[in-house]
Amino acid sequence: MLKTRSIAIFITLFVFIFTYLHATPLPCEKAVAIFEYLVGEVTFEQGGENITNFNGEFKQGFDENAPDKYFINIGGVYQGTFADYNITIDPPGAGPWKATLPGNLSSLDVSSKNGVAFMVFKENNVLELALIWPSAC
Repeated sequence: MLKTRSIAIFITLFVFIFTYLHATPLPCEKAVAIFEYLVGEVTFEQGGENITNFNGEFKQGFDENAPDKYFINIGGVYQGTFADYNITIDPPGAGPWKATLPGNLSSLDVSSKNGVAFMVFKENNVLELALIWPSAC
C-alpha cells in the first residue's frame, strides 16, 4: 500500500513539475545581435506569448535599393528577404525597421553557450554573421 501511494505521489509531482516547467517568458526578455561590418544592431523582444518583435538598423554595406536581393537567416529557423520583413534599403544603409516573428524568444534558444546566428546575405554572398545574445531589460 505504501509503495503504491509513493508511486502515485511521485507521478503526480512529476506531472505537476513538467506541466509548469514551461514558463511564459517575461515581458522584458530581450536579446541583441551587434553587426560590425554593417555597423548596426538588431534587438529582439518578447511581444506576447507567441510573438517576438525584432527591430534594427544597418548604417553601411548595402549598395543597391533592392530588398528582394537581400536575405536574413535567424538561427536557421526564420529566413526570408528584406521585402518579406518590410526592411527598407537606402544605400549605404538599411532600416530602421520593426518586424515580428511567430513564436516566443525562448524558441530561438539565445541563452545557449554559443549564441544564435543571425546572417545577412546579398543573393548568395554572406555580408555578415552576428550572434544573438541575451540582453538586460
